[in-house]
This record gives sequence, structure tokens and C-alpha cells, in this order.
Amino acid sequence: MKTITIGALALLFLAIPSSPDEKKSFRELQWKYPRVRTAAKEKNEVLEKWFREKSVAFPPRAILIRAFKKEALL
Repeated sequence: MKTITIGALALLFLAIPSSPDEKKSFRELQWKYPRVRTAAKEKNEVLEKWFREKSVAFPPRAILIRAFKKEALL
């Protein structure tokens, strides 16, 4: 009986459709916020210039941000 209940619950969870937001990337989800759109407008030209100066494709597919922590500071 316990196995049937667990199986029925598993099928129920599989049948629930996922939300449309799950299919979107993090970047796509961020575009709904006005601050993100404003920052993109203001900074996009500067970033494109920096990338062009370094001969790097823009927009990049991936970025690595490396931070060094000093004692009690970040």
C-alpha cells in the first residue's frame, strides 16, 4: 500500500507542468527589472569599447570573476 501511495505521488508531481520561467536563462529573467534595463543602456557602450580594445568577442558567452580577499575585507 505504501509503495502505491509513493508511486501515485510521484506520477502526480511529474504531471504538474513546469512554470515558463524555468525555461528562461538568468539573464532573460533579469530583463523584467527596470534597473537592469537602465544599467544595460548606460554601460553597454563602455563594455563594447573595452572588449573591442582587447580584441574579445562581445557579448561574451561566459565570464570568470576572480576576487582576492584581504583579512576581514571583500
